[in-house]
Amino acid sequence: MAKEEHIALLEQGAETWNEWRKENPNIIPDLSGVNLYGKNFSDYNLDRVNLSKSNLSNACLKNIELTNANLQGANLLGAKLQKVHLQGANLDYAILKQIQIDSASILDPKAYKVWEIVNRGAANSNLNGIDLSHSTLFQVDLSNADLSDANLRGTNLTGANLKGAYLCQTNLESANLSNANLDSAYFSHANLSRVNFSGANLKGAYLKDAELQFANFKTAKLDRHSMIDRKWQLVWEIVNQPAEERELIGLDLSNADLQGANLKKANLCNSNLKNADLRGANLSEADLTNVDLTNTKLQGVYLESANLTKARVPADLPHLTRTTIIPKVSSPRVTASEPLESNTATIVSVEEPMQTEEKTSSAKTKVNWIIPLGLLISIAISCYFLFTLPQNDDGDSLPPPENLN
Repeated sequence: MAKEEHIALLEQGAETWNEWRKENPNIIPDLSGVNLYGKNFSDYNLDRVNLSKSNLSNACLKNIELTNANLQGANLLGAKLQKVHLQGANLDYAILKQIQIDSASILDPKAYKVWEIVNRGAANSNLNGIDLSHSTLFQVDLSNADLSDANLRGTNLTGANLKGAYLCQTNLESANLSNANLDSAYFSHANLSRVNFSGANLKGAYLKDAELQFANFKTAKLDRHSMIDRKWQLVWEIVNQPAEERELIGLDLSNADLQGANLKKANLCNSNLKNADLRGANLSEADLTNVDLTNTKLQGVYLESANLTKARVPADLPHLTRTTIIPKVSSPRVTASEPLESNTATIVSVEEPMQTEEKTSSAKTKVNWIIPLGLLISIAISCYFLFTLPQNDDGDSLPPPENLN
């Protein structure tokens, strides 16, 4: 049944809706993405209903069944949920700010803890080992909280206050920490891979020994008190500071998020860029000699006039770049003895064929201009003798003077 029909049934009132649910127990109503702002659903049977990404802000949901309902990403801001049963409901990324519950409301322990943190804050709290994964904790106060060994995987902590928080060995993979206050936060041995740090305050933060693969450091703020491994400090520098013509020879930039970085004319010879994300980066005129790019994300990258001698690149590289690839030829070319992987293409130096063509062209040019030059020289000599030798009255050349002796 189409979603429009479910909406139409919903608007006919609780009695009609509940009767239809009894007659069709195997049908899961689809109300996903629907704007239900301020609607009154008291006494409705909404168990197992798909309400993902729906707008239920300020809605009245008192005394209803929402067991096993899908409320993933739903906006419940200011909703009334007194006497609501939410056991087994999917509340991942749901906005629980200002929702009203009472002692008769039944939530799973994780959902209740998220509600508590969002609405009451958790500064200075002991949350060691807690599971807050895939939750929306937008702008929450977790300053000085102990979140060591906690599961915050995929959690939305945009704008959150984590100043001085203890996050040793915390799992924050794919979490959103954009614009968060992480001043003096402790992240030793934390899983920060794919974390969005854009705009975050990392001044004084301790990030040594943390996993930072593909972390987004764009516009993140570090200072001299920030402690971070050299590799990831370099990544931060590349994406936030001009890197044109920079010497980056033989450095490890594997698994780094370098999207949009300006690496024009940079010397990356022999550097490790395996699995790096270079989408939209400017590598024009860069030296990529002997660099392995086979597992690197190169969509939209600029590679015009880059030196790709001995570089290992994807076979579909021309389709991934924005500009024509014109490899330089100054470095030694690849020899036939070097193995090629079946799914990759190696850029081979074009120095030798260019030289052969130049020699052929030069030989043809010599043949073309030697013959007319000889004719011109012959004519010049003839003219010299014709106009310089003395002549008699008849115009004939005079004989040589006789021997005076």
